[in-house]
Amino acid sequence: MGALSFHSMREERDWPEQMAKQLQLLAQVFANAIARKRADHALRESETRLTLATTAAGAGLWVIYLETEEVWVSEKTRELFHFLADEQLTYASFFERVHPDDHKGLRRAVQEALQTGKELKCDYRIILPNADIRWIVSSGRGYPDTNPTRLMGTSVDITGRKQMEESVKKSAEEWQTTFDSIPHGVMLLDRDLRVHRHNAAAASLFKLPSSEINGQFCHHLMHGKSGPPEGCPVKRSLRMKSHQETELYDAQRKVWYQGSSDPILNGEGKITRVVHGIKDITERVEMEEKARRQWVELAHVTRIGIMGELTSSLAHEINQPLTAIQSNAAAARRFLSVDEPDIAEVRQILDDIISDNTRAGSIIMKIRALLKREQISFEIFAGTSCAGG
Repeated sequence: MGALSFHSMREERDWPEQMAKQLQLLAQVFANAIARKRADHALRESETRLTLATTAAGAGLWVIYLETEEVWVSEKTRELFHFLADEQLTYASFFERVHPDDHKGLRRAVQEALQTGKELKCDYRIILPNADIRWIVSSGRGYPDTNPTRLMGTSVDITGRKQMEESVKKSAEEWQTTFDSIPHGVMLLDRDLRVHRHNAAAASLFKLPSSEINGQFCHHLMHGKSGPPEGCPVKRSLRMKSHQETELYDAQRKVWYQGSSDPILNGEGKITRVVHGIKDITERVEMEEKARRQWVELAHVTRIGIMGELTSSLAHEINQPLTAIQSNAAAARRFLSVDEPDIAEVRQILDDIISDNTRAGSIIMKIRALLKREQISFEIFAGTSCAGG
């Protein structure tokens, strides 16, 4: 035990050189002690801040001493991995918690971080004593940077995030499966009419891989043109902000398509995307054309059948003007055989002959049109009397 006292002196004093050296050494000891005290205080403050920050973030601290393979962990880390409070941890015991399928990946990430000096970043699963499986992400770095003697880092439980990612991934897969199950081509376009997304039927239509479809203009893929064709439903949909559809013939592919377009609006009522559907209706159009031809054929057969039933009526209709013509002609001959024939009466008879002939010709033409599938016009004829009959 020693004592040191300081006194005030009013007069200058010469200190022996040996004592001056001793006092200088003592001053250095005090200075070092004060500096160490300040460093310890700063270190404790830094550790406190780090502990608070990691605890707030749900992160646990750990240090792996490479020479002894001993592992130091914080209370949060023990909580994450369900280590006992007094359990002595080693590198091997730490890996006992890691899922067997993730051992190789985690060890490789640790070795790469130690050899390259890069930051350790690895997601892996752990199996807790109650058989519960949790996802952990660990980040760390070797210290010092060259020839590291220990690996220091943090671990965070990301099970909730992984479950959410898995749920989103599953939903996306289910959505894509549903999207691909649509039998006709469907594309999601941006406002510039570039393909943002498409289903399997669209890829089959264009006979191109997805990488060569996405980002391309729809009209270029569909029609090989620099702009949408006239009557394109997408153009009308952008203008009217409503569902639009049309039917068009693709001369290049020799098929009929039904194109539809539905805009997707944001909260401000602005179009952000357009759903464009392309349905092959060639079979339907051909069936409709075939049905139309069959109907025309049936109508023709029906006309012929009706003609068979109306033969007697048609014969009467034709015979009537022919009889009138014959009677009028005989009457005209009698008028002309007299010495002074009545020319006006003869002229009237000839007009009747012409009228009856026209009527007979009209009946024949209608019959011919009926047999030749021509359009038939119907008129109402007034009754006529035979002159001189």
